[in-house]
Amino acid sequence: MQWRGLMAGYDEGLVKGDAVLATAVWRNVFKGEAETDLRRLGEVVSYMRGVLEGLEEMEDKAVAGGEVVFGDPESEREGVLVRSRGLDRGLKDGGGGGKVEQVRKGA
Repeated sequence: MQWRGLMAGYDEGLVKGDAVLATAVWRNVFKGEAETDLRRLGEVVSYMRGVLEGLEEMEDKAVAGGEVVFGDPESEREGVLVRSRGLDRGLKDGGGGGKVEQVRKGA
C-alpha cells in the first residue's frame, strides 16, 4: 500500500471538502469498487470529520494516554442524506458530526 499517497489523499480531502475526501475514502477503503454503497461512503466521510473535530477539542495528554472512545460510523446514517456542511468547507471551517469522546476515569 502506498501510505504517502493514501495520507496525501486524505489530507487533500480535509482541506478541499467532502467530495475530494470521499474520493480518497472510496479509492482506499472501498478499493474503488464501482458498486460501492454511496450511503456507506458518506457515513465514513462524515464519521472521519466528526472524529477529527472531537480529537481537536481534546487535550494531547488524553489522546496520548488512550483516553479516547470512538463511536460507530453507522451513527452517521441519518445525516448522510442531508447535504454535508463539509461539501462547501474544509475541516478548518467545521463539518462532520461523528462522535469521539474522552474516557472519564472512575466514571
